[in-house]
Amino acid sequence: MDQTLTFHPVALQSQRLRRVLFAILAGGSAHTLLCWIALQLDFFRGGEALFYSLFAALWAGHILFVLFMLVGLSLIHISEPTRPY
Repeated sequence: MDQTLTFHPVALQSQRLRRVLFAILAGGSAHTLLCWIALQLDFFRGGEALFYSLFAALWAGHILFVLFMLVGLSLIHISEPTRPY
């Protein structure tokens, strides 16, 4: 009798999405908070306008990645070209 576990691809993608969301929310929020504290203590030399534009771009990238996962684009496997050895 086969003892291997097989999961439905939709369930696996849902699990991946939950992991990514947790990592983005926990890690991204901690990173943003630490950098904001550095801004408040004048360790960030770019100024507030640059800080907020950088973090807007950073969080837009996070949201775009989650949207790619929701649409299913993260499941596309790109085959490696054959190498003529």
